[in-house]
Amino acid sequence: MCSAKLATGLGIPHSLEDKLQCNDPLSVLTSKYTIFYRQIDELIHAINGSLSIEGTVAGEQLSRLENAFRDSLALICADTSALQADKLRAFCVSCRNMLHEACAKFSQLREILAACKYKISND
Repeated sequence: MCSAKLATGLGIPHSLEDKLQCNDPLSVLTSKYTIFYRQIDELIHAINGSLSIEGTVAGEQLSRLENAFRDSLALICADTSALQADKLRAFCVSCRNMLHEACAKFSQLREILAACKYKISND
C-alpha cells in the first residue's frame, strides 16, 4: 500500500508488504496521510463491529463493513463489483478468524501511520 511507501520515505521501519504500484513522491504521500489514516481506522471499526455479534452479522454492521471495503477499494482504484453483501455476510460468519487477523494487521498499520504523523509533525 501507499502507507508502506510513506513509512519507508520517512525512514520508519516496518514490515508492510508493498504490492501496489505507487510512484508518488513523498510530498504527495504525506499530503494523503489523513486519507490513509481515516480509511484504516474505519476498516478497524467496521471489522470490530462485524465481530461484535457472535454467529451472525447484523445489517448495520454488515453495511458499514461493506462500505468500508468498497471505499478502500475505490481509494486504490480497484474493482468493487465482486463485493456483494450476501457473500460478505457468509464470509463474516464462516471466516471470523480471518477477520480477527485482518483487524490486528490494520491496527498495526494504524500504529505505523501514527509514527508517520509524529515524524511529519517534527520535520
